[in-house]
Amino acid sequence: MTKALLDWTDFYDRKLVIETAKDMIDELISEIHKMGLACYKDLALKELALLCRFPMHVATNIFLERMMRIAFQKANNPQPIYLTKVDGRSKYFNTTDEAITTYYYDFFTNYRLLNSIAEVMVGDNLAVLDKQDIRIKPQDALLQSGISNLKARLKKLIKFIWQSYVKLTKPGIIGEYSNWLREVFPFTRMVIFDFVGSESKINFEARQQIRACAHRVFMKCARLLLDNLDQRQSEKLAEIYADFIDHILPLSVVEGLNESRAYYKSLIKHWNIKQVHSFIGYYYSENFKVFSILAKRKGAFLIGHAHGAGNLISSHKHIDNELSFINAYFTWGKSDSSWMKGKINLGDLRIFPLGSAYLAKIKSWHKKMVESGKIVILYPSGPLMDFMTDLEEITPEKNYQHRLNVLHLLKELWKSYPNFKLLYKPFPGTYTNDPIKKVFSREIEEGKIKLIGSKPAALFDQADIVLWDTVSTGFTESIQAGIPSLVFQPPYEDEQATELGKTLNKNLVKCSRLFYDIESGMSAFKKAIDDLPGFIRAGSDPIRQFQEAVAYPIRKDEFVRRMGEALKN
Repeated sequence: MTKALLDWTDFYDRKLVIETAKDMIDELISEIHKMGLACYKDLALKELALLCRFPMHVATNIFLERMMRIAFQKANNPQPIYLTKVDGRSKYFNTTDEAITTYYYDFFTNYRLLNSIAEVMVGDNLAVLDKQDIRIKPQDALLQSGISNLKARLKKLIKFIWQSYVKLTKPGIIGEYSNWLREVFPFTRMVIFDFVGSESKINFEARQQIRACAHRVFMKCARLLLDNLDQRQSEKLAEIYADFIDHILPLSVVEGLNESRAYYKSLIKHWNIKQVHSFIGYYYSENFKVFSILAKRKGAFLIGHAHGAGNLISSHKHIDNELSFINAYFTWGKSDSSWMKGKINLGDLRIFPLGSAYLAKIKSWHKKMVESGKIVILYPSGPLMDFMTDLEEITPEKNYQHRLNVLHLLKELWKSYPNFKLLYKPFPGTYTNDPIKKVFSREIEEGKIKLIGSKPAALFDQADIVLWDTVSTGFTESIQAGIPSLVFQPPYEDEQATELGKTLNKNLVKCSRLFYDIESGMSAFKKAIDDLPGFIRAGSDPIRQFQEAVAYPIRKDEFVRRMGEALKN
């Protein structure tokens, strides 16, 4: 198996960088709150944190990762560091979702940041790539609806009627509309938070104060990560960081905040809201955040719900961007979920393991055997990011190397089972630089690999085995369906796991459902193909234990009943 490439996490203390990012964000929020900006003047510290912390978390994590990446390249590569030429300037966004999507995925935004940091830290030992054949590859559109005009107008009309009814009836228990909430809530309790303000003029005075604050925080905290930065370099990096923080805060969070606050204050004036539920709104929707802040002031109970499941990892992102503000949180597991808190004191927050009504609706897979001459493997790949989006995730270098190892496993499988067919679903938005296009170009052309766009759960009945490259929500879906499900897991995921997570991984390894190398993977496939009933029996207990801890199916009526009981106490 190919050895993972070295990256900055092998040379610098990743945990120190993570803690530094957390300290920077905490101090940034605190200092901005003390400034008393007009747009934030009546917000409590926790309310300001709910509104701004997640985008600041994203920007700070990305900036420090790029800074450590350049530092590593400078320290370990005597050759010139090459910049990928990009044009254009930073821009302000309308919403948090738009800003974060761009910061996560947009090639130009990320290369522009890398270039700016490299120019400060490396100086003359730079070279610019400007040849047409090595410029940035064309990228899939990041934000698109794909809906026809007629269908869009019809949906708009239906939404207007439905939302008018909700606002007229004013139910005491409501939730932010999402596909996840649809599984457990009636439409009459779901609210779409889509207010669009009219304010578009940039408030340069307020933003300059935010930039100055970010500059001070960087000079105090981040420069301590690298002791070889001189004063000029530190000042320049602080300027770049301040600009990066400024531009991830959308118009709706600065210029348009007072307008949206007035709108939602009027909306709930005569609305006795008891509970507010959401799966992702506490992160991505500033409209929902404003509504939640105002509702909580009136005594509403705020409830968060997990919108997926995976390896058991206590995450700073979850702890500091959602759990510190809400009153209760429901996980997909059935057993104790206190592992989410880690070692952080979250006060009176109550975490309930409840299960997933969504998983209970997945259709069962009923095959009794796998025909060795007609094998169909479904491989929905995990995200293959060109850039890290969070300091706690696997690095692009190790993730890319892991993907090559997965493809190597598939090559070996074709040697043993030359007639097998692969259904391949690339992770949305990350197919641009996917190595499968080069490694298996002939197989794709010959039809041995079929690219698919459907959700994996809709394809289980067409496959004999599902291969995953990470423990993810998809894995919980396939084990619920009952289809043989194998995970080629990168070692970094097990290193991140809690003690319970490590135990669950070990149990899955013992029954050949999870493995870390190609030889073990080949053995797992052979067991599933040669003796399907025996393979399923061997994994029965480990999978049940995993489901109870991580992602347990529960009927909708039972979900609603148990949730109601939990929130009464």
